[in-house]
Order: sequence, then C-alpha cells, then structure tokens
Amino acid sequence: MTLHDCRFLASPSVIATTNGAFRLGRDRYEVMVLWAGQVEGSVCRVVQALVPRQTTWKTNAGLCVEVDGNELFNVNRALYSARQVLVAQVHTHPTEAFHSQTDDRYCIATTAGALSIVVPSFGRFGLFGPGVKAYRLHAGAWRLLSAPLASIVEVEPWH
Repeated sequence: MTLHDCRFLASPSVIATTNGAFRLGRDRYEVMVLWAGQVEGSVCRVVQALVPRQTTWKTNAGLCVEVDGNELFNVNRALYSARQVLVAQVHTHPTEAFHSQTDDRYCIATTAGALSIVVPSFGRFGLFGPGVKAYRLHAGAWRLLSAPLASIVEVEPWH
C-alpha cells in the first residue's frame, strides 16, 4: 500500500502540537509543522508533529516561512531512525488558505499521496477551524481536496 491510497489517522498529541505551534507566529508570521508517521495497510498513522527550526520572512511581497537544508537533513535523519516517513506539511497563512506558487515550488512533503494543509488566519482558529484547505500530491501536482479536513484526517481517540 502506498501513501497515496491511505486514509490519515492522527494522534491527539499531533493535533495539540500543531495547534500549539501556530501560536509561535503570534498572529504575525507563518509557521510550518511537519507530520511524520507510518503506513499500516490502508491507514497512515500520524504519530509525530515536528516543528522544525524555521525562518519567517515579511517582505513587501508578503510573508513566507523557510526551513533550511541542514534542518531538513536533521529531520530526515530523525525520521529514518524512527522508521517514520514525512506524510504531511502544515502551514499557516495570514488571511485565506490557498496553495501559493511558493508552496507548490518549495514544498517539503514530496511523496506521492502526501498532504499539504494550509490554515488561514495564522492558525488562530486551529487546525480544524473554518477555511482550512487540504491538498494531496498526485502526479507531481497539488490537488485541492473538496472534503473538509475532519473527514480527511481523523483524530485517534484517547487511549
């Protein structure tokens, strides 16, 4: 089974870490969170949310967030050691959620079937708040998913 065919099941701690990371932007800067997990049959279990070291930029053209090559190397090494794969990238935008040309060109999650989740309003209303958009990588292009995020990413019940 490939990542492309999986449904996503995230642990509550992944959701909490992701929502907590949004506060790092303090309603002024974009924030990037990476989700790691394991494919088990037709399910992708998202077991870890990573907040990589990142640089945020505020320019006349807008905002962006950058994770440098050394940090990506460290993330990949940690995922390999944990026998996990990068399954999604989640980042905030200042206003509405959309996949920009920068998001398309400089994506971090590059495996077919990976998710790219864009959260509006700097994540102020959380991962499952209004206006969140989810995209899935298919044949090298990000495709907008029409279903709400809650039907794409299920939250695993507390044990």
